[in-house]
Amino acid sequence: MEPTPDYHRQFTVQLETEVTGWYNSFCNLLKSQREYVQVLNRWVQLTDWLVDGQQESNFLSIVQHLCEHWQFGMDHLPDKVAADAIKSFLFVIHSIVLQQADELLLQKKSERLEKKLQREIDLLNEMEKKFESNATGDEKTKYLSSVQLSRSMTLKNLRTSLPNVFQALTVFWSMCAQAV
Repeated sequence: MEPTPDYHRQFTVQLETEVTGWYNSFCNLLKSQREYVQVLNRWVQLTDWLVDGQQESNFLSIVQHLCEHWQFGMDHLPDKVAADAIKSFLFVIHSIVLQQADELLLQKKSERLEKKLQREIDLLNEMEKKFESNATGDEKTKYLSSVQLSRSMTLKNLRTSLPNVFQALTVFWSMCAQAV
Protein backbone atom coordinates (compact mmCIF):
# COMPACT_ATOMS: atom_id res chain seq x y z
CA MET A 1 0.00 0.00 0.00
CA GLU A 2 1.37 3.39 -0.99
CA PRO A 3 1.51 6.20 1.58
CA THR A 4 -0.56 9.34 1.19
CA PRO A 5 1.49 11.64 -1.08
CA ASP A 6 2.58 15.11 0.05
CA TYR A 7 0.42 16.84 -2.55
CA HIS A 8 -2.62 14.95 -1.23
CA ARG A 9 -1.92 16.17 2.30
CA GLN A 10 -1.41 19.72 1.00
CA PHE A 11 -4.71 19.59 -0.92
CA THR A 12 -6.51 18.31 2.18
CA VAL A 13 -5.11 21.19 4.27
CA GLN A 14 -6.07 23.63 1.49
CA LEU A 15 -9.57 22.14 1.40
CA GLU A 16 -9.84 22.63 5.17
CA THR A 17 -8.77 26.26 4.77
CA GLU A 18 -11.27 26.87 1.97
CA VAL A 19 -14.17 25.22 3.80
CA THR A 20 -13.31 27.26 6.90
CA GLY A 21 -13.48 30.40 4.76
CA TRP A 22 -16.72 29.19 3.19
CA TYR A 23 -18.26 28.58 6.63
CA ASN A 24 -17.15 31.97 7.98
CA SER A 25 -18.29 33.81 4.84
CA PHE A 26 -21.64 32.03 4.90
CA CYS A 27 -22.26 32.98 8.54
CA ASN A 28 -21.05 36.56 8.03
CA LEU A 29 -23.18 36.98 4.90
CA LEU A 30 -26.33 35.91 6.69
CA LYS A 31 -25.56 38.03 9.75
CA SER A 32 -24.89 41.09 7.58
CA GLN A 33 -27.97 40.45 5.44
CA ARG A 34 -30.18 40.14 8.53
CA GLU A 35 -28.74 43.32 10.04
CA TYR A 36 -29.24 45.17 6.75
CA VAL A 37 -32.87 44.08 6.45
CA GLN A 38 -33.57 44.99 10.09
CA VAL A 39 -32.03 48.45 9.70
CA LEU A 40 -33.86 49.03 6.40
CA ASN A 41 -37.14 47.90 7.92
CA ARG A 42 -36.65 50.19 10.92
CA TRP A 43 -35.70 53.11 8.67
CA VAL A 44 -38.86 52.64 6.55
CA GLN A 45 -40.97 52.54 9.72
CA LEU A 46 -39.39 55.78 10.94
CA THR A 47 -39.88 57.57 7.60
CA ASP A 48 -43.55 56.59 7.59
CA TRP A 49 -44.04 58.92 10.56
CA LEU A 50 -42.60 61.84 8.60
CA VAL A 51 -44.88 61.59 5.51
CA ASP A 52 -47.77 64.04 5.13
CA GLY A 53 -49.35 63.12 1.79
CA GLN A 54 -51.70 60.13 1.28
CA GLN A 55 -50.00 58.97 -1.96
CA GLU A 56 -46.55 58.98 -0.35
CA SER A 57 -48.00 57.20 2.67
CA ASN A 58 -49.45 54.45 0.44
CA PHE A 59 -46.08 54.03 -1.29
CA LEU A 60 -44.26 53.80 2.04
CA SER A 61 -46.86 51.31 3.26
CA ILE A 62 -46.08 49.06 0.29
CA VAL A 63 -42.33 49.44 0.88
CA GLN A 64 -42.83 48.75 4.59
CA HIS A 65 -44.83 45.60 3.79
CA LEU A 66 -42.09 44.46 1.39
CA CYS A 67 -39.39 45.05 4.04
CA GLU A 68 -41.40 43.21 6.69
CA HIS A 69 -41.90 40.29 4.29
CA TRP A 70 -38.18 40.29 3.51
CA GLN A 71 -37.28 40.32 7.21
CA PHE A 72 -39.76 37.52 7.92
CA GLY A 73 -38.18 35.47 5.13
CA MET A 74 -34.67 36.10 6.46
CA ASP A 75 -35.75 35.18 10.00
CA HIS A 76 -37.14 31.84 8.84
CA LEU A 77 -34.27 30.64 6.66
CA PRO A 78 -32.79 27.24 7.63
CA ASP A 79 -29.34 28.80 7.85
CA LYS A 80 -28.51 26.97 11.09
CA VAL A 81 -28.98 23.61 9.35
CA ALA A 82 -26.86 24.67 6.38
CA ALA A 83 -24.17 26.20 8.62
CA ASP A 84 -24.11 23.07 10.79
CA ALA A 85 -23.75 20.89 7.69
CA ILE A 86 -20.78 22.95 6.49
CA LYS A 87 -19.27 22.89 9.99
CA SER A 88 -19.77 19.13 10.21
CA PHE A 89 -18.03 18.73 6.86
CA LEU A 90 -15.22 20.93 8.19
CA PHE A 91 -14.81 18.63 11.21
CA VAL A 92 -14.63 15.62 8.87
CA ILE A 93 -11.91 17.29 6.81
CA HIS A 94 -10.05 18.26 9.99
CA SER A 95 -10.11 14.64 11.19
CA ILE A 96 -8.68 13.59 7.81
CA VAL A 97 -5.91 16.21 8.17
CA LEU A 98 -5.08 14.87 11.64
CA GLN A 99 -5.04 11.26 10.42
CA GLN A 100 -2.79 12.15 7.50
CA ALA A 101 -0.45 13.99 9.89
CA ASP A 102 -0.33 10.89 12.12
CA GLU A 103 0.39 8.76 9.08
CA LEU A 104 3.25 11.07 8.07
CA LEU A 105 4.74 10.97 11.57
CA LEU A 106 4.58 7.19 11.59
CA GLN A 107 6.08 7.08 8.10
CA LYS A 108 9.03 9.24 9.13
CA LYS A 109 9.50 7.28 12.32
CA SER A 110 9.35 4.04 10.38
CA GLU A 111 11.89 5.30 7.84
CA ARG A 112 14.26 6.43 10.61
CA LEU A 113 13.95 3.08 12.33
CA GLU A 114 14.53 1.23 9.09
CA LYS A 115 17.74 3.17 8.41
CA LYS A 116 19.00 2.66 11.94
CA LEU A 117 18.18 -1.02 11.90
CA GLN A 118 19.79 -1.50 8.51
CA ARG A 119 23.08 -0.10 9.85
CA GLU A 120 22.93 -2.33 12.89
CA ILE A 121 21.94 -5.44 10.96
CA ASP A 122 25.20 -5.23 9.04
CA LEU A 123 27.16 -5.41 12.32
CA LEU A 124 25.18 -8.06 14.20
CA ASN A 125 25.30 -11.82 13.95
CA GLU A 126 22.44 -13.96 12.62
CA MET A 127 20.52 -14.08 15.92
CA GLU A 128 20.55 -10.28 16.32
CA LYS A 129 19.49 -9.84 12.68
CA LYS A 130 16.46 -12.05 13.29
CA PHE A 131 15.47 -10.14 16.45
CA GLU A 132 15.75 -6.68 14.82
CA SER A 133 13.97 -7.90 11.72
CA ASN A 134 10.93 -8.72 13.86
CA ALA A 135 10.99 -5.23 15.42
CA THR A 136 11.08 -3.69 11.96
CA GLY A 137 8.16 -5.84 10.88
CA ASP A 138 6.04 -4.72 13.85
CA GLU A 139 6.63 -1.02 13.17
CA LYS A 140 6.10 -1.54 9.46
CA THR A 141 2.79 -3.26 10.20
CA LYS A 142 1.63 -0.25 12.27
CA TYR A 143 2.64 2.10 9.49
CA LEU A 144 0.85 0.08 6.79
CA SER A 145 -2.25 -0.11 9.01
CA SER A 146 -2.15 3.67 9.40
CA VAL A 147 -1.95 4.13 5.63
CA GLN A 148 -4.92 1.83 5.13
CA LEU A 149 -6.89 3.61 7.89
CA SER A 150 -6.18 7.00 6.30
CA ARG A 151 -7.49 5.87 2.94
CA SER A 152 -10.61 4.17 4.20
CA MET A 153 -11.38 7.03 6.64
CA THR A 154 -10.99 9.63 3.89
CA LEU A 155 -13.29 7.81 1.48
CA LYS A 156 -15.89 6.91 4.10
CA ASN A 157 -16.08 10.36 5.66
CA LEU A 158 -16.27 12.19 2.34
CA ARG A 159 -18.95 9.82 1.04
CA THR A 160 -21.09 10.29 4.12
CA SER A 161 -20.67 14.01 4.78
CA LEU A 162 -20.70 15.64 1.34
CA PRO A 163 -24.28 14.59 0.45
CA ASN A 164 -25.50 16.10 3.76
CA VAL A 165 -23.81 19.40 2.98
CA PHE A 166 -25.29 19.61 -0.51
CA GLN A 167 -28.74 18.56 0.67
CA ALA A 168 -28.74 21.19 3.43
CA LEU A 169 -27.53 23.87 1.00
CA THR A 170 -30.18 22.89 -1.57
CA VAL A 171 -32.93 23.29 1.03
CA PHE A 172 -31.38 26.54 2.24
CA TRP A 173 -31.16 28.12 -1.22
CA SER A 174 -34.63 26.90 -2.11
CA MET A 175 -35.95 28.68 1.00
CA CYS A 176 -33.90 31.75 0.05
CA ALA A 177 -35.51 31.83 -3.37
CA GLN A 178 -38.97 31.54 -1.80
CA ALA A 179 -38.21 34.20 0.79
CA VAL A 180 -37.30 36.80 -1.83
